[in-house]
Amino acid sequence: MVTGFSACSTFSVSPYFQEPDWQAEGKIALRASQLEGGKSQSLSFRWRQRHDASLIEFFSPLGLRLFLVQKMNGRVILIDNEGRTVETETIAELAYLQMGSYLPLDNFADLMFESESDSALRSLDNAGWSVERSSYTQGHLRKIVLLSSSGSQLIFLVKHFE
Repeated sequence: MVTGFSACSTFSVSPYFQEPDWQAEGKIALRASQLEGGKSQSLSFRWRQRHDASLIEFFSPLGLRLFLVQKMNGRVILIDNEGRTVETETIAELAYLQMGSYLPLDNFADLMFESESDSALRSLDNAGWSVERSSYTQGHLRKIVLLSSSGSQLIFLVKHFE
C-alpha cells in the first residue's frame, strides 16, 4: 500500500496530457465499511482525458498533490509523490490493492456523460452498484453517487468540466 505522503512532489504531468480532449475537476468522498471504523475519506481530483488515455491527479484537503493515476496502453500506473509506483491492468484492481475494497472506477469517465444505456451502467449494476446522477450543464456542478449493495458509498462532486 502506498502511504505516508509528504508535501513535496517528484512527478510531473506528461506533455501528452497538456491538451486533453476533456478534463474535469472536483472532489471524491468514500464511505465504506471496509475503511477503519467505517470512516469516510475525501480527496480532490483533476481528471484529464485524451483519446483512450487518462491522467487523474489526487490532492489532499489542503491542496497538496498526493499521487496520480495514469491509464494508457492497457496499463494503470499509480505514482506517489515520492516516485514509487504500483502497476495494474485496471483502476478497480488498483483501488483494491491500495484500499482492500472494490471500487467500480474502470468506466467512470462514461458516467460523466448523460447516456443511460451505456455499458458502464450495466457493468455497475451487475457488480451490485447503483448510480444516482444529478443533471449537468457545461461548466456547472454535477454530483454522481455510486451505492453498493453492501452500503458503501462513493460520491463524485464534479465542480468543473470542459
